[in-house]
Amino acid sequence: MIKPFIKKHISKNLFAFLKNNFNIIKSVFKKPINNFFKKNNYKSVLLSYLRRPFIEGVKHYHTNNQECFYAAMIFDELNYNVDIVEYDYTGNIDYSKYDVIYGFGWPLVNRFLNNTDKKIVSIYYATGMEDNYNNFMSLKRIKEFYNKKNRYILSSARLERNLFTEQLVLVDAIITLGNSLAAETYKSFFNKVYNLPSFFYKTKDYREILANKNFIDSRKKFLWFGSGGLIHKGLDILLEIFASRKDIDLHICGPVEKESEFVDLYCNELYKTNNIHCHGFIDINSSKFVEILSQCAFCIYPTCGEGGSPAVLTTVGNGGLIPVVTKEATVEIGNFGVLISDISLESVAKAIDNCVNLSESELAAQSLAAGEYVNNNNSSEIYYVNLKKIISDILK
Repeated sequence: MIKPFIKKHISKNLFAFLKNNFNIIKSVFKKPINNFFKKNNYKSVLLSYLRRPFIEGVKHYHTNNQECFYAAMIFDELNYNVDIVEYDYTGNIDYSKYDVIYGFGWPLVNRFLNNTDKKIVSIYYATGMEDNYNNFMSLKRIKEFYNKKNRYILSSARLERNLFTEQLVLVDAIITLGNSLAAETYKSFFNKVYNLPSFFYKTKDYREILANKNFIDSRKKFLWFGSGGLIHKGLDILLEIFASRKDIDLHICGPVEKESEFVDLYCNELYKTNNIHCHGFIDINSSKFVEILSQCAFCIYPTCGEGGSPAVLTTVGNGGLIPVVTKEATVEIGNFGVLISDISLESVAKAIDNCVNLSESELAAQSLAAGEYVNNNNSSEIYYVNLKKIISDILK
């Protein structure tokens, strides 16, 4: 009798303590990392992004891990002491010790609530299109989805709840991932905006994959390679098109099962349609990834808003897939890609038809050009060089 009583009340009291002190506990675990490189420089920078890469090392499941570490390396090379803090940290920060605040989130915004006589350069590192614009585009897709399915599925949007208007207006400069279109979404609020093409993790040789590819078979096979926000990224449109046609195949790579409301509505298309193949999350180091890249000629991504689309770059850079994208993907497609004119079933279907009508020689030439362009312009090394140039220009 005594043990159950003690267990019950300890558990209850512990839960109450954790609940009442959640923000304090969270702040302890997100405490800033001070002087990561252990230098004794004259100037200091606070990076507000992610702490994990500096604790566990860079993991290649998302490019944001490398983005954080590259920024730290660049400031170290520019002779700054580098402190790192989680972007949602709300604890106390002594801003008077910093010459630069770089990144986004609460530590950047709270700098403007803490006046100091010291001049602090503030740089907003934006990971996609401007948040208000992104939210509008994402909700527009949610409304279109409701009109056809009578369901609001906000879990399949990509919404930014914390808009942080201060970091949009009060900073000294903005760096945004993506091409010039991504940068334009900020320029109605702020002038000093730098666009920075994203990068991809290179794990395969696209030339080797293309050398062994059967373009006759692959020209009717498409790959959707993405993460969360399935409606935002147009997967609903693709499922409806491919389910109605048996002459083309769609391969899907991503954690689709995490969006259960979406899966419930498209269960038949996802799992019971012969020409639609849902693989779930795929490790880009795996042989399965090579197999899918070898089967498909195209990466299709009718998204309504991205920051340079590392997912698209991953398939093009590693496999030479031809990008079939909306302009909102914010990637350059030159004369090797296929543009989806707008985010509608009709426009996506038309782009697919344009793809399957390409000749074998056109497919081979465009695939090679796509792989070459992305490897020459979107490698992690190029990203590093470009970011260092931008930061140096802002600080001069």
